Amino acid sequence: MKIFPAIDLWEGQVVRLTQGDFAQQTVYDADPLKVAQRFYDLGAEYLHVVDLQGARQGSSVQRDLIKKLIQATPLKIQVGGGLRNDAAVEELLQVGAFRVVLGTATAKDPAFLARVLARYGKKITVGMDLSFNKIMLEGWTKASDESPMSYLDRLQTLGVRSILCSDVQRDGLLQGSNQALYETLSILYPNTILASGGIHNEDDVKALLALPLEGMIIGKALYSGALDLSRVFHLQSEVKAC
Repeated sequence: MKIFPAIDLWEGQVVRLTQGDFAQQTVYDADPLKVAQRFYDLGAEYLHVVDLQGARQGSSVQRDLIKKLIQATPLKIQVGGGLRNDAAVEELLQVGAFRVVLGTATAKDPAFLARVLARYGKKITVGMDLSFNKIMLEGWTKASDESPMSYLDRLQTLGVRSILCSDVQRDGLLQGSNQALYETLSILYPNTILASGGIHNEDDVKALLALPLEGMIIGKALYSGALDLSRVFHLQSEVKAC
């Protein structure tokens, strides 16, 4: 299972939002490169990076900084936030991004998703941000009319094999992940779902490690000290050994 520590970027700084609310923003570090290196030193292989400004504005705003992150560390970096056209996807993959995460554009423009899947295949992850069982778009500011299950079935039909599912209502609250949601989705779409939102302690991590998920994304718990990343990898090793 892939473990992605997360870096969310706003105006070049590492921040975290609470429940996807841009007004509830906490700055944790002014140097994203230092944070990425720290995660690598603790044993990370993967990193999840989000351009929050890009997600809100609809185009990649901090791509130069993201390129520096990709080129400065050996981490396999998955990038999301405002990637809504072919050129934006190609630009990041060409500089070495491990994968790109597409959200709003895939819901609104199925032809765009079909094109990038045909060209890049496994380098495409599709994000589905849920709030009260509604798919949220455009930086969590608008709700889609399509049901989550209909959307997931459509993605599977198109050939998507990596889906990042975030529970916005739990994001940043450190109150636990939506275990019931991820158990259901992991059974319906095994080894396809990346779980995100609310992961806050070792019990959360162990519960998710027991599911047939593709991976998990851990954010605020790492910055607040609620979780130690090296301990997360130790738990993962214990599960593998069983």
